[in-house]
Amino acid sequence: MTEDAESSSVPAADAFGALASEHRIAVLRTFADAERDGERTLSFTEIYDALDIDSTSQLSYHLDHLEGVFLRRSESGYELNRAGEDVMRAVLAGSFTETPSFEPLALSGECPGCPETAFDATEEDGLLTVRCDGCGMRIVTYDLPPAAVVGRSERAVLEACDRRVRHEYAVAVGGTCANCGGRAVVSVEQRESHGETDPYAVAVCERCNHRVFAPVAAHVLFHPAVVAFYWRHGVDATAIAFWDLPRYIEAWDVDVAEVESNDPPMSADRSPSTEPSVSVTVRYGGESLALSLDADLTVSVVGTDGSGNGG
Repeated sequence: MTEDAESSSVPAADAFGALASEHRIAVLRTFADAERDGERTLSFTEIYDALDIDSTSQLSYHLDHLEGVFLRRSESGYELNRAGEDVMRAVLAGSFTETPSFEPLALSGECPGCPETAFDATEEDGLLTVRCDGCGMRIVTYDLPPAAVVGRSERAVLEACDRRVRHEYAVAVGGTCANCGGRAVVSVEQRESHGETDPYAVAVCERCNHRVFAPVAAHVLFHPAVVAFYWRHGVDATAIAFWDLPRYIEAWDVDVAEVESNDPPMSADRSPSTEPSVSVTVRYGGESLALSLDADLTVSVVGTDGSGNGG
């Protein structure tokens, strides 16, 4: 497939309309049950025997609606296509039918907006949000899928959500949307929060518009040079939770400068555009590590200093 190739598509109304039946949802669940037993292909008879349905003609009617959209048929029977697998897993996960519950959880941390060291993690409109007890600043917000709360304590739920968003962020800033697999465009943006403006590393999907972002300092923290820097001091940077980042990055220096873009002006009468360049000095344990970021989030190591004064 070439870079500009387009995949074949089904009208959205047809795709969603194919799910407008409890019997068709039950068909997808039948394939889920079969998959647990190691079977991916089911015959017409096997599907019929697994369902509470009035007649074979009724099953044929529903399979006709699903075939080509969520099912494919071969000589050996029916099986889910990729879209069918996605829908089936969404049904099993309760993504569209369940509301997660989460009891408030007390945490400790360092608020970047006030001296408070106590946080609360609570469910807010289907999201898991960590806020400062003192000033109410939102420290971090996570998606809270219904399946995430099943069989886990509140602390385990929070940690699971943190691991998940780390993965999604890493994939997105690498240029791939973790939501749909489309191409993500990465950049540095200035964002205002609680009266202060800070640079953020942002990735936006060109296809589904899924947007992920984090402070530039958080982006830098996961760079191999910074991970190695902290590892020398006995800290595993890859295990630092997003809600605990202020404890580490408060001592850092983050500076933003505008530099001339390499892209040519859009017209002859327009002046060259500029783009942000970010300098970051990581500080810990009396040492420092100086880095720079280009507009596309490429991190370069500038230097190190054992005195803690920068490179």
